[in-house]
Amino acid sequence: MVKSFDNFRNHRILSVPYPLNLGVGFMEDAAWKRVRNTVSPTFTAVKLRRICGAINDCARTLTANFSKVMQKNAGVNVKACFGTFSMDVICQAAFGIKVDSQTDFNHPFVVHAMSMFRPTKLALAFSVLSAAVPALEPVFNKLGYGIIPRKSVAFFATITDEMMKQRRNDKTHHQEGTDFLQMMMDASIEEGKDDNNDDGQTVKHSVRHLSTDEIVAQCILFFVAGYETTGTALTFISYNLAKNPDVQEKAYNEVKEILGNEEPNYDNIGKLKYLDNVISETLRLYPPGYVLDRCVSETTQIKGLTFSKGRTILIPVMAIHRNPQLYDDPDSFKPERFEDQDKTIAFQAFGFGPRACIGMRLALVELKVALVNVLRAVKKY
Repeated sequence: MVKSFDNFRNHRILSVPYPLNLGVGFMEDAAWKRVRNTVSPTFTAVKLRRICGAINDCARTLTANFSKVMQKNAGVNVKACFGTFSMDVICQAAFGIKVDSQTDFNHPFVVHAMSMFRPTKLALAFSVLSAAVPALEPVFNKLGYGIIPRKSVAFFATITDEMMKQRRNDKTHHQEGTDFLQMMMDASIEEGKDDNNDDGQTVKHSVRHLSTDEIVAQCILFFVAGYETTGTALTFISYNLAKNPDVQEKAYNEVKEILGNEEPNYDNIGKLKYLDNVISETLRLYPPGYVLDRCVSETTQIKGLTFSKGRTILIPVMAIHRNPQLYDDPDSFKPERFEDQDKTIAFQAFGFGPRACIGMRLALVELKVALVNVLRAVKKY
């Protein structure tokens, strides 16, 4: 993942519908590097500071919905609530569109995002068959029987395309680099100035960053991956807080002492060290990506083992996170362990190395802002 990255630089090849196959998670080699370098500036501190207001807006709706449930003394599907919260954040902060899916769990954005992670039984059957006979996978995908539904990919592709057309026709509402979509649009095909080489000849430097289809692909990934992973993480965090009222009380007191009534933002949430430990410990026990993969690009040897070109390597994150040689009493929920234990490669909730999760910083900001708002309004003993 780090020292031998050049030989394990790609994920295994998956046959996914166009244009999703142009997403940064599916790209390889030079194409992956170009897109990754272009998209990475979206998650700088400056950009994340700008979107905290939008995240707080969505978090207030989330806590209001929880408060209504508390008044009724009824049960609540927190995964559904946190998932719709995540979708609202993505829509508002990353794409500048306000979608209140938190009051409508059947909103098309949520339905299509969920379908990406809940394939039909028929799709699962074809997936098993494709694994046994790899040559059949592209055929099944062409017929629309792939593990990722074409209909949902087409939905998000159409939405993104419409947003891009609207912005190109009306540039007054979107300044350069204001959100995820605009930043990628600004990084479309650019042409440099003419220069003279040593022979006195004129050379035109043309730098191709992101094509329209590549922009659409990144947006689809952002919609889908941002919805599932963040919603799942918040679900497990709330579960741990409910099961451990002492931890919940300590996290609440930290928020009360350090922030008071101040709105959470990019800078002040960094002071919430115990809340950060709660998040880290939850992601250790319940990592959203519990298995990672790498494809062997070149035959290589590591500690006497030969990894042949073309093979797929699986990295068992869940097993690493619960290894007693790496973590003392690994099956217990102990946020305090991260007060003394640095996050090394033994912590892989977001992967590791150059192909680690590109949206990690945004995800952590989103988790902390949501939790501050919820802790202030909801208690469960």
